[in-house]
Amino acid sequence: MLREVGLVLPGSTSSRLLVEVLSGAEEHVKEESLVVVDSESGRKLVGVLRGLTGARRGEQNVLEARVEVVGVLSNGRIEPAYAPAKPGSRVYLVESLDDIGGALGEGLTLGVHPFSGVPVSISVDAL
Repeated sequence: MLREVGLVLPGSTSSRLLVEVLSGAEEHVKEESLVVVDSESGRKLVGVLRGLTGARRGEQNVLEARVEVVGVLSNGRIEPAYAPAKPGSRVYLVESLDDIGGALGEGLTLGVHPFSGVPVSISVDAL
């Protein structure tokens, strides 16, 4: 089961999202974590969490993060993202390959993501 860690904030683009980390999720998020963003349109964006910073919202201190969008999950592949996730879209931490629906296609395995254990491969079709 996916662990919800944040919400997309206004000002996001198709390549970079601003995310507010949910209270209680701070201990689970790390720089370079893989995340899935469940957009309202049903698209699932995959990204890498970067740039964790503290921020002040009214009387509250919050943790914000920047997510560099890798693409959209589509039929076991990652396709380019042409539109941002809407503000309020939920952000989930990827902790295993099952969290993103199994294999992401086949190809030359370049390594394994350190926090999720997801193999990082490149397809000959992408070249």
